[in-house]
Formats: sequence, C-alpha cells, structure tokens
Amino acid sequence: MSNQENQKLENITRRQFLRHIGFGALRTGGIVAINVVSGISQNLVSGLPEKGKNARKEARENLQKGNLKVKYFAEEIVEAANRVTAINSSAVISGLIGGYFFGDALGGFILHNYSDLANRKIGAGTGVSGKIIDYLSTHIAVKQTEEPRFKEYGLDTYFYEMNFLHSPHPSTKELITRGTVITALMAYVSWVFPFIGRGYLGMTPAIAVNNVNIGKQILSSLELGDKVKAMISQGKDEQDITFYLKTVGEKKEQ
Repeated sequence: MSNQENQKLENITRRQFLRHIGFGALRTGGIVAINVVSGISQNLVSGLPEKGKNARKEARENLQKGNLKVKYFAEEIVEAANRVTAINSSAVISGLIGGYFFGDALGGFILHNYSDLANRKIGAGTGVSGKIIDYLSTHIAVKQTEEPRFKEYGLDTYFYEMNFLHSPHPSTKELITRGTVITALMAYVSWVFPFIGRGYLGMTPAIAVNNVNIGKQILSSLELGDKVKAMISQGKDEQDITFYLKTVGEKKEQ
C-alpha cells in the first residue's frame, strides 16, 4: 500500500473516530437531561421535597417545645452520616457521565465494522447486563429502607429512588417484578438503539458504586439514629444531641 493510500485510510479512520466522539457527546448530554427530568418528575409525583420541608418545620416546632424524637434530628443525622461515610459525590457523577460517554462513543467506534445484527445483539446484551447489575446494587440500599427504623427516624424524605419508573421507596418485591419489566424494555430499546445499551453498561460501575454508597449512608444514618434514641432515653437535651451530631465524622472531613 502506498503512502498516499495509507494517509487516506488514516484520514478516514480519524474522521470516523471524531464522528463517533461527537455523536457520543451529544447522546451523553441527552442522557444527562433525561435523568434530570426523571428526578424532577419523581419529586413532583411523590411530593417528597414538600414533605421534607414540612418535616423540618415540624421538627423545629417540637424541639422548641422540648419534644424530643429521633425524627426531629433527621437532617443533622443525615449530614453526620455523610461526613462519616466521606463519599465523593462529584467523582460518582463524573464516573456516570464519563462511563456512558466512553461506552457509547468508544464502543461504537470499536464496533463500527461489525454487522448491524451483531451491534444490535451487543446493544441488547449490554443493556440487560447493566440493568441486572444496577438492580443487584440497588437492593443493597433497598434492604436498609425496609428497616422499620428508616421511617421512624424520618429518613424517608432524605433517601429515595430518583427514577420515576419506580416508587420513591421500592421494596425488594418491586425491584424483582417491576424491574423485570423495565429490564425487558431496556433489552428492546437497546436492540433498536444499540448505543443505549453500550453506554448504560459503561456507566454501570459508577451506578453500582453510587447505590452501594447510598446503602452505606442509610446504614450509618440508622446507626446514628439508634445513638440519638439512646441519648433521648438517657435524658440528654437538644443541645447535647445536636452537639454530638455536629462533631461526628469531623476528623474524616478534615
């Protein structure tokens, strides 16, 4: 092959690569927008942000009267749990966006010489694989939300599912039943649009990390709630409990 032919082939390959990168970036932006809309829709349907505002108002009024319950310290408990777990949310978000982009753009470039049928099979397979991993890791957090103390401690307005296709606090049964339907839908959509499946599998590691992190935050919140409950039974006042919660995890935060 002549140098001129080699140069021509390199130019074609470079254009193909840039084309996949460009379309991948556009589609990644679209996925980000869809997830934002999904979160907003869940908030509107569930009314949880408003419920959270009312819960905080109720807590302030009761604490002023000297009525102590664990749920009235829920906001401080969650903040303390976040410090204890020391989770880097920015890194997870970057992993989600970057993972989808690389799965879509680079996956598409690597597979661009494969047949349409092969791309569709890979798209459907990666989409289903991603969903299964997503649900398995989601179950780690769901197990904690099924604890009776989760609602008793007022944590239900701070931790909830952002996907409007699920209820705010899905049960294990819902993950299996509704999750099976959603996974089948993902298989179909990823067959029709293979880039969705590839991108989804690319972001799955970050999704799994995020789900596990939320499970850790809930578990830590429950443990702190237990501590607050014990302090109340010991006759500690609001100032003692608030001081304790504000100092929890400070060393990790430094």
